[in-house]
Amino acid sequence: MKKLIVLCALLLPLFSLAQNDEAEDQAAATSDRLIEQGGPDDDFISKALYTGVATDFYPNGQKKLEANFVNGKLDGVMMAWHENGQKEAETYFVKGKREGLMTMWHANGRRKALGNWVNDKPDGPWTVWYDNGQREFVGTYQSGQLIMGTQWRDENGHTQFRSD
Repeated sequence: MKKLIVLCALLLPLFSLAQNDEAEDQAAATSDRLIEQGGPDDDFISKALYTGVATDFYPNGQKKLEANFVNGKLDGVMMAWHENGQKEAETYFVKGKREGLMTMWHANGRRKALGNWVNDKPDGPWTVWYDNGQREFVGTYQSGQLIMGTQWRDENGHTQFRSD
């Protein structure tokens, strides 16, 4: 996440709405300093209120992450890909909090997890699969608390547990 915020801060058009020459000169100096430092520091990132799409790439050029920000917070869909190009995750955010359906995939393309978020907490049914397609876990959450679930330990059986 921090890496994505750093990327977003680099994409931020610094002080692009400058009202006068002095502000434009200050913006240019800040931009030059950031380039010399190799990017923004943590203090700059914490003050950045980036709005727009941020994208990160693997060294091989394959897209790694794409996320939408509004006023410095994740808002909308965030998508991630494995280095082989297979989709890794699709999660929705509202004002910086996970909200709605989240789906994850293994690098082989098989589904890894499916669940719902409400106010940044797991809520409702969740299922997790091994990379061979066998179920690993099925459970129900309420406001972030596991209510009940079943976890399969191996192909010889499973363990059931209940959480209050």
